[in-house]
Amino acid sequence: MAMINISIFKAIAVQKEVEEKFGVHMHIVDNCSGLYFKFDEEPAQEVLDFLKEYFANHEDGHMEMALGPNNMNFSLVDKLEK
Repeated sequence: MAMINISIFKAIAVQKEVEEKFGVHMHIVDNCSGLYFKFDEEPAQEVLDFLKEYFANHEDGHMEMALGPNNMNFSLVDKLEK
C-alpha cells in the first residue's frame, strides 16, 4: 500500500485533538518517505478507534492507519490501493 502524506498543519491539528480528548501525546515524525506518528506508551483502544475514524472520514475518505508493533506507531496508507 502506498503511504499517504498529510500536511504538517493537519498532523498538528489531530495531535492536539488526541492530547485534548485523551491526555495522550502523539509524536509526529518526518522522515524521507513522509510523516508517521508514534506514542510513548501503547495507546488505549479508544484512542486508536478515534484515530481510525478520524482518518477514515478525513478529506477524501480513503486513508487507513497502518499500525506498527504493539500499536506504538502508525503511518497513513491509501486503503483503495491494494
